[in-house]
Amino acid sequence: MSHSNWSLPAAACVVVALSVWFSPASTSAAPPAHLLVGPLAQSTPAIIGGVVAKPGQYPNVGQVIMNLKNYGNSSCTGTLIAARWVLTAAHCLAIPGAKLNGLSFKLDGKTYTSRRWFVHPSYIPTNFSAGNDIALIQLTTSVAGVPFGKLPTGVPVVGSKLTVVGLGLTGTGWEGTTGRSGMFIPGSQILRQQTTGVKRIGTVTADTVTGIHIGWNFVRPQISCTAPGDSGGPAFNAAGEIVGVTSGGTSSTAIWGTYAFDTRVDLFTAWITTTMASSR
Repeated sequence: MSHSNWSLPAAACVVVALSVWFSPASTSAAPPAHLLVGPLAQSTPAIIGGVVAKPGQYPNVGQVIMNLKNYGNSSCTGTLIAARWVLTAAHCLAIPGAKLNGLSFKLDGKTYTSRRWFVHPSYIPTNFSAGNDIALIQLTTSVAGVPFGKLPTGVPVVGSKLTVVGLGLTGTGWEGTTGRSGMFIPGSQILRQQTTGVKRIGTVTADTVTGIHIGWNFVRPQISCTAPGDSGGPAFNAAGEIVGVTSGGTSSTAIWGTYAFDTRVDLFTAWITTTMASSR
């Protein structure tokens, strides 16, 4: 998996695609000194390490396709949490210097257009490390026959095992991401590329839980890492709840030594439910 809007935001090393890798605001363990800052979205196959999802696995996780004025299409990852609602990362939708003309959500080969989208009101595109990297997309039509992703009922804890899912870049810890690279939107780490993606699944352990993020260090082959294009994708706990949304990481290539982080969803359940209830 790899990230797309990173500070490289989410450096989870599954390499899932389309994430923004930004530097974490605070962690119980200091991130690597080579931390980069800037959103990074992407659209090629996903997650460093991990495995390709089997048909029917995580059916509520799909690809968010952003149509950007002057830059064409790019993509992130998102999770269907209600019939017409997709949870993703704010940095995928609020890109400095790039106007978002429209959005669509691709799920198991079918594409759903967006009616509108909501970036968390406290998210600041030019200050990614401040957090609040979460957003909602309202679809024009309902998605049927797909189980919805569940919001968390508790607080994430250090040492917990998480499953990350994304449709971003893939590769290995030794070489980092593979496939297309470059063609960044000026002033960001968002790639403007084709929007084909392969859903991949990886396993990580929460090394840090801060006031805004869940983070982990990609330091051994038994774990995975998110990468560009994985941004906005979910981190599920053992109960199947979405406890994190892929946000960023310290390396756009998701190589060994990357520190990756997700936005804590438990901090935003009230905003999520209120936004959906007031925007029917």
